[in-house]
Amino acid sequence: MPETLDIPAELREHAQAQAAPEQAQHWLQVAQSYQIDDDDMYAAAGDELRSIVTMARKIEEQRKAITGPMDEAKRRVMDFFRVPLDRLGQAESVLKASMAGYQRLQLQRAAEARAKAEAAAAEQRRAQEAAAAEQRAREAEAQAERDRLQAQAEAQMQQAIDTGDATVMAQAEQTMAAAAAVQAAPVEQPAQIEAPVAAPAVPLAPRAAGVSVRTVWKARVTDKSAFIRASAGRPEIEAILEVDEGRLNQFAKATAGKAKLPGVTFYDEPVVAARRRIGS
Repeated sequence: MPETLDIPAELREHAQAQAAPEQAQHWLQVAQSYQIDDDDMYAAAGDELRSIVTMARKIEEQRKAITGPMDEAKRRVMDFFRVPLDRLGQAESVLKASMAGYQRLQLQRAAEARAKAEAAAAEQRRAQEAAAAEQRAREAEAQAERDRLQAQAEAQMQQAIDTGDATVMAQAEQTMAAAAAVQAAPVEQPAQIEAPVAAPAVPLAPRAAGVSVRTVWKARVTDKSAFIRASAGRPEIEAILEVDEGRLNQFAKATAGKAKLPGVTFYDEPVVAARRRIGS
């Protein structure tokens, strides 16, 4: 059964056009019924093919007769609005480009401010580490001097006890006093390091009412040969290298399949065409 179609109001006064679906269904059934297994059936199919082409041309002419005025009216309307729409599109592109440029400038400023702050913080850390190392060295030096004086005083004391020499005993007492003085003396502290001035805050995302901004990552190939070499054995990259079959077929047609390309098979495929019946 042919499919029931709603008839547009524009076609209700065109009886021939209304019959197009049934005619098309008839020829589809005719084509589906063919089983070409000898020359006679091939010739008969060719005859039917010409009838189908003729019918298609007639229906197309009916369609153009109805839609032609509509298309012309649409063309005039489109031409009328094309200029203002083009100018508005240009205006939109200009402002978007300017706003995107300002966004990039703000991001650049923010990145520079962060880099400056990070560099200052790193310099401060290095200065603090150097000051701490200097402090440890001074403390170690003072401890070594105390240990030396303490050892010297103990040796002098032992000598005074062994010899009963009052002079050596007095020297031992002086050395012990010197060791105590070194221990009591505060270790000189390194100069205080001031914190770096914080980098000024830079707004990362300026706002405009009704306008949103999103980041879109893109890429461009700067070395095609290197990119192709890098894709070998990596399916996630090989998938990007889509073949332009249209241009490849044009190349095959121009070379009549005689060219040789690695990974490409050239083949010929028959294409059937039919002329409509003269006078129909």
